[in-house]
Amino acid sequence: MRTLQLSYTLDDDLALHGLRERYHCERKAVAVLGLSVQRTGFRLDEATEAEIKTIVARAERHAQTALDETVGERLNVASPTQVQRYLYDTRKLRPKQKNNTKTHEERVTSDDEALTALAIQYPKERGIRLISNIRHFRKIVGSYLGMERVNGHAWSAVNVAGTESFRWSMGVSARGFGVNAQTFPEVVRAMIVPDPGKVFVSIDLSQVEARYVAHLARCQSQIAMFNDPTRSFHLENARRIFGREVSKKEPAYVDAKRVGHGGNYKLGPGRLSLMLGKPFSYARKLLGEYHQQYPEIGRWHGTVRETLRRQGYLVNPFGYRRDFFDALGCRLAL
Repeated sequence: MRTLQLSYTLDDDLALHGLRERYHCERKAVAVLGLSVQRTGFRLDEATEAEIKTIVARAERHAQTALDETVGERLNVASPTQVQRYLYDTRKLRPKQKNNTKTHEERVTSDDEALTALAIQYPKERGIRLISNIRHFRKIVGSYLGMERVNGHAWSAVNVAGTESFRWSMGVSARGFGVNAQTFPEVVRAMIVPDPGKVFVSIDLSQVEARYVAHLARCQSQIAMFNDPTRSFHLENARRIFGREVSKKEPAYVDAKRVGHGGNYKLGPGRLSLMLGKPFSYARKLLGEYHQQYPEIGRWHGTVRETLRRQGYLVNPFGYRRDFFDALGCRLAL
């Protein structure tokens, strides 16, 4: 009964903001699609799964042997105590700390993010990458291989309202059944196959997020690039950032793509450094070059920040409104 009462209240709120018709015509259709995905599930090819499991198990054994030789004894990568003792006591590396969101206290950590940062800081320390690789292999086996299934199909619970940004979320159902299909590593996706008589179709808009930001920020140089089909945003962006011609086969091209997306979304050099696997100074330099080439992006960030502080919500070009309640009290850290 309470759920029904809440639905009436939500419907009134939709009407108040002029979104009732949009919801029933657009969002409700998405909910039906999500339910269909949840009911159908996805078919797994057992032969491919067995092959992947063999390859991953072999890679884990080789990495564990190499790690034991490097450390001089058996090291359990699942034990934070053992890993931290090796990294911070034996190897004398500078400890990485993480803030506890509940107690707001700093504590020493050796989680995956810490290992990534250490690998960047100490590129010659072989043990760091071996520990990270073994954890990755074990996660593949423990989380994605041997999934519970019925008639060769596994499932994900789909929540079409699972995020504040209108993206779907997927995961375990309320009954404890299912898996988060959105986080499948590329190697695991190879064992997902279409049902007989069906094919997979991949639809991707052309650089849509970068185009969207360019128009919102009124960045004329980027808009001109996107309007010319003979020009490539990522290639030209790479050339502007690095000051030379860059091919798509170079690591610099991948770095430039990430800088473009990260710069658009106000990503800081610390996070970009972890994404690139490169030093903080390198990430900071690339972001600086990007914003120097396209100053309109930074000014757009400022406009968004001031709008939030002034009214506490944003409305996108499609008419969707999102409230940021902390911003109403000017407490939002931007």
